[in-house]
Order: sequence, then structure tokens, then C-alpha cells
Amino acid sequence: MRKALPLIAAGVAAFLVTLLAIAPASLVTTILPSGVTLGMTSGTLWSGTAESLTVQGQSLGGIRWKFLPLHLFRGRVAFDGELLRGDGQVRGRLALGLGGRYEARNLEIHLPLASLPPGIAPRGWLGVVRAQLPSVQIPPAPAVPKMLGTIELRGLQAPPPNGAPIGSYSVAFDAASAQADKLVGQLKDLEGPMQVTGTVTLSAQRNYVIEGLIAPRAGASQAVINTLRFLGPPDAQGRRPFSLAGTY
Repeated sequence: MRKALPLIAAGVAAFLVTLLAIAPASLVTTILPSGVTLGMTSGTLWSGTAESLTVQGQSLGGIRWKFLPLHLFRGRVAFDGELLRGDGQVRGRLALGLGGRYEARNLEIHLPLASLPPGIAPRGWLGVVRAQLPSVQIPPAPAVPKMLGTIELRGLQAPPPNGAPIGSYSVAFDAASAQADKLVGQLKDLEGPMQVTGTVTLSAQRNYVIEGLIAPRAGASQAVINTLRFLGPPDAQGRRPFSLAGTY
């Protein structure tokens, strides 16, 4: 019997590979989380495309994917995917593990801020999201997400009627960012009318806190200077503390 086990395993693996190669792409919808839908699929479960990917009612564009069957032996469903749209792209390796754990590897994002689903980006703001994330892990609540890499917001512009340029900013996550029951990223400005340093903290309760110090840069408009005065008196370096909080 022991001698037959490798042959049985090889036979099961061959059957799974054959099944994946011929199963219609529409079957991928059975593993999608709530609020995520695909439209007009083609190809197979192994290698397919969909004309539209919708998340929380927001259409993100078309997608294509290539299934990675060996990950099944590690208890998860994984594929290399790419978002297809004319004004940006998202690509990387995505995986769904046991217990509802989501993972991403080598995730690259370049998207207009306005294209993101409600709840992820505030409505009316303009700009571009760029991210290079070698690793992202999103476990079921109440566990804290883990992340390595950098997220940038470029060319931020406030909503009408003001519509003022706000600048560009980045949040960096490294190995030290995971701290017990929270994830802490380092926030800084890249360019624009304001100098910013601070942190972005994500908690196990799916709350976030953005806090730090902010000061007008030389040449900032009077409107920016007047707005920052509402934060209170500055310190000796002309910086004022700020804090924002919410849920994600």
C-alpha cells in the first residue's frame, strides 16, 4: 500500500490539473469575498479573463489571471493577476488561505484615487495612488493586517469648491511596523505646500489613526497658512500637531 501512495497522489494531482485546465473561468466567482463580482468571464479557471471587476459597487476595470495549482497543497487558492484599465494598473500574486486569510505578494498599484471603492478613498479628492508592496497579509478580524512596502499618494487635490493642491505623501511599512495589536507605518511628505512627518496606525479593531506634525513649506499660499492656524499654536520649529481617526 505504501508503494502505491505516490502513484495515487500523482493520479490525484493529474486529475486536479486537468480539471483546472478545462473548468470554465466563471467558477472563480465561487471563491470571491462578499461585495466582489466579475462580469463576462472567458477562458478557464486556470487562465482566464473578466471584462469587469466590481468591488462594493465600484467598477475597477477588467482583469486577467493565471491559476497557481501547487498552492492547493498548502491549503490555499492562489493566482497571478492583473487589473486591466487605460489609466493605471494593479498586478501581483494573490492568495486565499484557510479561515479567510488573504495574502498578496509583489503587489504593484498605480491607480487614480477616484477609481478606488467607497470607504477606501474619500469622495471628491483627486490624485494617484502608487504602491510597491512585497508582502500584504490580511487575516480575519480581530487580527491586525501585516504589510511590507510603501504606499504613495501623488498630486493630491482637495474636492470642490476649493480644489486646492495638497501635495504628495508616502507611508512606509517595514519589519518593525507590526507591533502586537497594531500596524504602524511612517508618514512623510514628498512634495507640496506642507511639511509632514507622522505615523499611520491600524488597529485590530479595524480603526486607524493618522497623527504627526505639520508645517507650511516656504512659498505656501496664504490659504494653507490660514488653514493650519486652526490646529493651534506652532512649536519652536513652526510645526503643529494633527490627528485624524476613523475605521477601515
